[in-house]
Amino acid sequence: MRKLAVEGSWCYAAARHQPKLMPRDTGVPLEIRMHGRKGSERLLRRREEMLARGMPAAKANAATAAELVRWLWALGMMCREGAE
Repeated sequence: MRKLAVEGSWCYAAARHQPKLMPRDTGVPLEIRMHGRKGSERLLRRREEMLARGMPAAKANAATAAELVRWLWALGMMCREGAE
């Protein structure tokens, strides 16, 4: 799981800075889609801040991976609560 999170974090490093909003016809509530978008923007911004402070890229990537996992867990919980 950790390897998957770290690899996903490296993908965030190459991500565009304007994440796309999920299409409306997916069945995912707007609140969850907006939370996802804000989280994506926050991850990119925090990663850039860490690198600007001189943190090594591998360490910034590990920190981004840890936050990515927590963010995905929160999104999952929001979806779960919406389904109940």
